Amino acid sequence: MLYLDCLWSELYGTINANLWAGLITDEQAGYLRKKYLKTIWFYYTYKNWILD
Repeated sequence: MLYLDCLWSELYGTINANLWAGLITDEQAGYLRKKYLKTIWFYYTYKNWILD
């Protein structure tokens, strides 16, 4: 599962970098975090729960 952690971190960092560079707004960054990062977190958590 470490691979998903790397992808999550890379995506989170990319969203923040674009936010601070002024390429996206705070609202857009929030939307992207909610849509993609929450989905990855849920998949990771749910899969671990099933395997236990």
